Amino acid sequence: MNQAVQAAQKSVDSGESKRNANEVPDNSALLRLQLATMAQTEYEAAALAFCSELADITDALRVSLGCLSRAKLDVLAATHGESENLDRALHKEIAAAMTEAIEQNCTLRAPAAPGARQIVRANETLGRHHQGAVVSMPIAVHQRVIAALTLEFAPAGRDLSAEIALAEEAATLLGSFFAVLRANERGWAARARDGIGALTRNWPRLLRRPIVWLGIVSLMLLVVMAVVPLGYTVTATARIEGAVQRVVTAPSNGILKLQRVRAGDPVKQGQVLAEMHDRDLLNERAKLQLEAQQHQNAYSAAMVRSERTSMALHQSKLAQTRAQHDLIEQQLAQAQLLSPIDGVVVQGDLDALVGLPIEKGQVLLTVAPSNAYRVIVELDERDIRAVKTGQTAWIALPALPWDSVPVVIERLSPMAVVINGRNVFELQARPLENTTALRPGLRGVARVQVGRLPLLVIWTQRAFERVRLSLWRWWP
Repeated sequence: MNQAVQAAQKSVDSGESKRNANEVPDNSALLRLQLATMAQTEYEAAALAFCSELADITDALRVSLGCLSRAKLDVLAATHGESENLDRALHKEIAAAMTEAIEQNCTLRAPAAPGARQIVRANETLGRHHQGAVVSMPIAVHQRVIAALTLEFAPAGRDLSAEIALAEEAATLLGSFFAVLRANERGWAARARDGIGALTRNWPRLLRRPIVWLGIVSLMLLVVMAVVPLGYTVTATARIEGAVQRVVTAPSNGILKLQRVRAGDPVKQGQVLAEMHDRDLLNERAKLQLEAQQHQNAYSAAMVRSERTSMALHQSKLAQTRAQHDLIEQQLAQAQLLSPIDGVVVQGDLDALVGLPIEKGQVLLTVAPSNAYRVIVELDERDIRAVKTGQTAWIALPALPWDSVPVVIERLSPMAVVINGRNVFELQARPLENTTALRPGLRGVARVQVGRLPLLVIWTQRAFERVRLSLWRWWP
């Protein structure tokens, strides 16, 4: 299509030498056509004015102008109305006639003159509607086809040399004006694409292929990723615990009688958390009180009789009974399980244990302070070498999905533990901000800032470690 303008210009130059005085374009008509077209400031309005004025000058039945954009031709304007006024079939026939002229790089006329070698099938099909002649020609600017023009005349045997010369001259004069209007109305993306196309038009064909540019851009991006360092963080799971935790255990073997609090309830120091059954202890205390009274009476009787041996025996039994009584009193005092500190119950639900026997020392409840927390980071053993005390980390919790809590690493566990089948080190961290949303027992994700590395190294580090270990394992 880039050769269209050369063929069109050649047609004009050869026609100028052969035309007689009646075939020379009327300068006044060209001036009137130019003024009517250039009075418009929009592309479609200028195209419509051009078609209408050219139809009046040449006595054409219809003049149509098509715009070529990215190898796609669209009929933009037609005489006596925009292209939307054309039915679909006629619209396609006009576009086919224009495309036929563009593809053959010359002005076409149908019916063709005897001996003509151009193909005018689409133009002849369009001319059958009114049994007349059809003329189609490309419009080029700076060796680039931007549009096409089609004129329809009646009757078919009419001499159209002067009209064709006028149309070609008008297309040559106003092609640049149409190109400017079209460029001004295009978006920034289309302008950028045209600019890139103009810059690369003279490049070798290989460099004009999109796949080559995609490879170049990918290579540049890969180099940037391999050179430019970014912040490097390691990711681990984390949980929130109280800074201090106190457990409440069963003071003796017995049966749980009542639960007064549950996990999540705030408590005060000395508040009753649960109660043990004390019926057996009360019976044992009454029994010991009776025995103590009996030993006291027997001791008094032996003293009256001056029986020293009996006095010593009953005095010894009385002391033993009183010691057992004091033990029972202590156990009765411990039947009520009290909170050791102010805080919140973080673990323990005794509903299922009420009425069941429990063993001495069994953990029943866990209480932690409500205003002091610590963060335990469960770090994978592969990342422990990069983490040191004093480094900053951020914790994201499901309870705070849009916020992250900054913490500082205070202590590294010297020994790994197995959690969920993974060998991890537990790091103790302290929150740098006080937030009421933290609760003991919450779990989340921790990101520990450990340094700066290129992004490519960060992404491939784990893979290289696996390969290195595999090679070391199998290397002889």
